[in-house]
Amino acid sequence: MNILSRLQYLFLPQERNNQKAKTIHSTSLIILLFLIVGFQSILSFVIRVKPGVLGFASNITIEDLLSFTNKQRQEYGLKPLKLNNLLTDAAGQKAALMFNFNCWSHNCNGQTPWYFFKNVGYDYLFAGENLARDFGDSELAVKAWMDSPNHKDNILNSKYEEIGFAVVDGILDGEETTLVVQMFGAQAGQPAIASGEKETAIQRPQVMMAVESKPIVSTFTLTKGFSLVLIAILIIVFSLDVILIYRKQTVRVSSKSFIHLSFFIIIFISVLLFYQGRIL
Repeated sequence: MNILSRLQYLFLPQERNNQKAKTIHSTSLIILLFLIVGFQSILSFVIRVKPGVLGFASNITIEDLLSFTNKQRQEYGLKPLKLNNLLTDAAGQKAALMFNFNCWSHNCNGQTPWYFFKNVGYDYLFAGENLARDFGDSELAVKAWMDSPNHKDNILNSKYEEIGFAVVDGILDGEETTLVVQMFGAQAGQPAIASGEKETAIQRPQVMMAVESKPIVSTFTLTKGFSLVLIAILIIVFSLDVILIYRKQTVRVSSKSFIHLSFFIIIFISVLLFYQGRIL
């Protein structure tokens, strides 16, 4: 069997494959599903053996987060928030604590968000916190916050005057991720400390900061790309199968193409939704 014949056998319905492309036979679909799972397992193994080579690579920056946040406020007629060094410091400490104690929560290791405000010497009159993880860029993270009523209320709170961010990479729940901490505030009886101004020296307990290091290759990109390629091939084969069978008027009583197609469309949607990130 030459290469062309083999390709036709794999991707086109004909007598040799019982009028159904070999690729969409039940056994082939199961093999492809195991390939996706196996590929992810291999990536997970590489992460453990060679940390820092693979991971969740994101394009999130504090500058973009500030820009997208203030863009949302301005659309609602609110004043833009000023970046504050103390709030940025507090956000960094919160991110470090979550990584150090493997905790994804507003109240982590017995510490509420307000602890970090006080710990950096931010005497707040009003304060709030938004958290996000597993997002690929800043706009997606801010959009997710805006789609959630409670997080949206923080972003559009007219009482807030300042903001701070932390964008930190690390391992949480055994997975490489990027944590984003967004802290809002309005100081009580003190002028705002704008970004770039010197902070007041204060005594803080030692908190080991998670090391910010961008992986060489993103498991997000690899896994999603690999899955999408396989699913795209299946969709093309399914489409060709339907068209050719219709044109040839071939009767297949036992055909389950619609069920198979529905099954992989669900997988496709699930893959996309899984990587949209999470907020808290």
